[in-house]
Amino acid sequence: MIDLNPVLESVARGKGGWRVEDAELIAVTVLVREKELMVDWDRGAGERWIRLVSRTDVLVLVTTAPIVFVLTPSAIRVAEFPDYVDVVEAASLDASLYRCREDLVECVFPGVTSSLGFDASSFSVMDLWYSTI
Repeated sequence: MIDLNPVLESVARGKGGWRVEDAELIAVTVLVREKELMVDWDRGAGERWIRLVSRTDVLVLVTTAPIVFVLTPSAIRVAEFPDYVDVVEAASLDASLYRCREDLVECVFPGVTSSLGFDASSFSVMDLWYSTI
């Protein structure tokens, strides 16, 4: 299992300065370099994740917290993300490879509870996305 606690703790400490517009800027920065990607995001519905997708796969997930999940290997250049963004390179977005403390998920993504079926002891990036979108 990959422990996401350090990433979520980092986000929780610096949470106050991050805005939806910051997530948009990160997504646009990726889109400028990777022109074949498309955006899947409904800002008007209050979605907290911006999905950048190729024709067949989700390649990048940008959250309205300063976390970016990047499917690797891919053409996305992880080193080019700003230092203030926590980047998680994921070998799979669908495999249950991650764990973290549930209270940290609630802190970073308010409104997430175990009643939504999220299991903080074993989850995939897409499980986290689905439970916190």
